[in-house]
Amino acid sequence: MDIKQIIDNKLFVGTLKKRANPKTSKYWADVHEKLVLINPEIILQQLQRAAEKIKKYLEEWKEVLVLHDKLLYKEELEKLCEEKGVHYFSYKVPSGVITNFETLFQNIKKMNELRKFVESEDFQKLTKKERLVKMRQLKKMEDIYKGVKNMNKKPDVVIVIDWKYLEKFVHEIEISGVDNVVIANTDFNRWWPEENLIMANTNSYESLDFILKTLLS
Repeated sequence: MDIKQIIDNKLFVGTLKKRANPKTSKYWADVHEKLVLINPEIILQQLQRAAEKIKKYLEEWKEVLVLHDKLLYKEELEKLCEEKGVHYFSYKVPSGVITNFETLFQNIKKMNELRKFVESEDFQKLTKKERLVKMRQLKKMEDIYKGVKNMNKKPDVVIVIDWKYLEKFVHEIEISGVDNVVIANTDFNRWWPEENLIMANTNSYESLDFILKTLLS
């Protein structure tokens, strides 16, 4: 990983200056045609540090959870997390993921039990209408919880993709103190620990692909 890759994959492209938050100004390299450009050297340092953090958790078989709630890179994220054995949310992230894990765990349990029932002989004994209702219930639950079906304890570290879509979970992280990596663009409105932040382009497929494959490699 080097500066050229940071530039080639568009990680350095920030938001429009009028949308950028002054709290992120120390990461800026320039403003070009009203667009903030992030310092590639800082991105490289942050990404390397975050990758080492996540690598350590994965090597120790800890619970890693990725939070993602935007269409951009959704399917690719799911495939990557499945391949790496990492938990994820990629659709309508429910409240209380960090601060109310017991409720989350009960919902995961209900989904897994319903999946088991649908695959059983008893399911075939239901009427067509009853089977359809159960299948709709299962799909609705799996749309949300399929990426955490094997998670049975609170995550040890959380990766947040684009704080703008997941601001309430950034707040949950602050309350809980769980270890984290927050990927944020220059509109980020908080002071965040340097060791937990990647200031980068969150609006580009190439950027997200490079960041996540680096973190989960």
